[in-house]
Amino acid sequence: MTEIDVRGPRFSAALTCAVLAAAVVARAPALLAVQVGVFAVAALAGLRWSPYGNLFRLLKRRLDLGPPPATEPEAGPRFSQLMGLLFTGAGLAAILAGAPTLGWSLVLVVVALSGVLAATGLCVGCRVHAVAAQLRGRRGATGGRGATGLDPARLRRLGVPAGAVALVELTAPGCVSCAAARRVLDAVAADRADVAVVAVDVAADPALARDFRVLRAPTTLVVAPDGALRARLAGVPAPAAVARALDGAKQEIRAGGTNS
Repeated sequence: MTEIDVRGPRFSAALTCAVLAAAVVARAPALLAVQVGVFAVAALAGLRWSPYGNLFRLLKRRLDLGPPPATEPEAGPRFSQLMGLLFTGAGLAAILAGAPTLGWSLVLVVVALSGVLAATGLCVGCRVHAVAAQLRGRRGATGGRGATGLDPARLRRLGVPAGAVALVELTAPGCVSCAAARRVLDAVAADRADVAVVAVDVAADPALARDFRVLRAPTTLVVAPDGALRARLAGVPAPAAVARALDGAKQEIRAGGTNS
C-alpha cells in the first residue's frame, strides 16, 4: 500500500488546471493531448512515474520543503488520474471528430475539479474511489470468513489475550497518521481491561489488507474474541467513535449477534 505526500496531488492538480485552462482558452488540441499523456502515465504506470509528481519531488528536494504534513494511499489519487484521462481523452476524441463544443465541455469539467483540488484539497475522484471501495467491501463481506473475521488462533499470535476484544490497527510504512491513531486507540483501551490493541504492517502482511479490502492506512478493525469483525474505523478515529464501536461490539457479543 504505497503512501504519498498529500501535497503532491494538489501540486499536480494546480499544474493540470493551468495546462487545461490554457488549452481551452487557446483552443489548442495539441496542448490538451500533452495533458492526456500526463494522465495516461500516472493512471497506468503509477504516480511514481507521473511527470508532475516527479517535478513536485524535485522541487521538494531543491526547496527543502521538509517531511510531508500527512500522507495518503496512492490508490485514490491514482484513480483520479484515471478519471482525468477518461474525460480529457474523450474530450480530445470529440474535438478531433468535429464536435468541439462537447469536447471542450468535457475538458472544462476536469479544469473545475482540478481547480477545486488545488485550492481546497478536496479530491472528488478520491471520494468516488472510497465510496466504490466501501461498496465492494460490503459485497465481499457476505462472501466468506476471509472478509468478515480473523482466525482466533491468529489473534493469539498477534498477542491478543483470550476473551479480549481486539483493536487491530493496519499501518503502512511512512504513514504519519498511524502513530496518531495508535495514541487514540491506546488511550481508549487504557480504561478497558478486556480490550487489546495490536498493530499490523500491511507491507509485511498484505493478505490481511486484501482480505478486508483496506485501501487506507491507518484502518482499525474491531474484532470480537471469536474473530468476528464487528466494526472498522478509517483514518485517525475520534476517541468517542472508538468507544462507541467497542460498546457496540460488546452488546452484539452479549446478544449473540451475527458477524457485521
